[in-house]
Amino acid sequence: MMRCELYGAYTDLAKRFNRMRSPALRALISLTLFFSIAIPAKVNSATSAPTPVKIAIALEVGGVGDNSFNDAVVSAVRAVQKKYKISDSYIRVIPTDGTTADRIARLKFLAKAGYNLIIAIGADYATAIDKISKDFPDIQYALVNSKSVGALNVSCLVFAEQEEAFLAGVVAASSSKTLKVAFISDDSDPQKILFNSFRLGAIYGNKKVRAISVPFIDSPVDLNNAIKNGVDLIYSTRIIDGQVLDLVAKVNSKKNGKVWLIAQSPDQYFLKLPAANKEILVTLDKRIDRAIADVMALSISGGSILDIVDDENSIYGRTYNFKNSGLTLTYLNPVTAATKSKVTRAISEIKSGKVSTQG
Repeated sequence: MMRCELYGAYTDLAKRFNRMRSPALRALISLTLFFSIAIPAKVNSATSAPTPVKIAIALEVGGVGDNSFNDAVVSAVRAVQKKYKISDSYIRVIPTDGTTADRIARLKFLAKAGYNLIIAIGADYATAIDKISKDFPDIQYALVNSKSVGALNVSCLVFAEQEEAFLAGVVAASSSKTLKVAFISDDSDPQKILFNSFRLGAIYGNKKVRAISVPFIDSPVDLNNAIKNGVDLIYSTRIIDGQVLDLVAKVNSKKNGKVWLIAQSPDQYFLKLPAANKEILVTLDKRIDRAIADVMALSISGGSILDIVDDENSIYGRTYNFKNSGLTLTYLNPVTAATKSKVTRAISEIKSGKVSTQG
């Protein structure tokens, strides 16, 4: 009961809060709300016991065993469950058939069942979260890897992908022997933005290196041609299949020079395949465990994450980056000392703001 009263008191302020134009004022109010929500009112321990927190995970299509975000979130929740000794009866994992109607129905079921925190995975839950968060405003929601719902009871947990792309460019350019590196992309605006960050990172890594954007829509023919023309380091954000990895493995089985892939975790499920490690130089890792630990710990204490993620669109939650240890890099194969030094310096300067990953 205490939890509902705390959240309900702030839900009524959402519309007025969202209309405020001053970022400084909104940041101040956001901080005030954080401390107000995160520190529960005193309860007479002689007459009242803390209400157990019920937490649900709404999976993306693919379910448990996808080797991607679903598995990463479930693993992170289980780790927090173990830390706080939460009973299995207070943790629920539900699948979806992928339709908006099914997502809405399942979130509504969880809300009616009294779950205090509902964690939904992926941007495809945006419509469902937007609706259910309004219908059940006293419940806290977390939307993983999407900043598409603006409400005080929705924490969007997102990652600084431009920082990832920049660092991929640094690794690629400082490791390339042919001085030609590639970014695999489609023709969307978000991918164009990421390519620009990759290009800036490549310049940081080695100004002599040429960074190109290689389209990959339905066929790897353009990538194959790029490799034939000398590209030896590839950064791919493609997640729908493992065609890029397959092509790199095929090329490496036939040619003398090594072509390396820079990959993303946990985005790309094929990283878990046994043959993947020998083709991947580094992975850029989204710390799902850190994001889930943050949102669950605050939920357990009666709070929520209210950082401003997108001021213009009134999106709240948290952006995880290198500075707050929400992004990391893992070497899967050896790199030179010069590359490691360049990467270490780049991360330090990203954290300090000395270097811009956005141009």
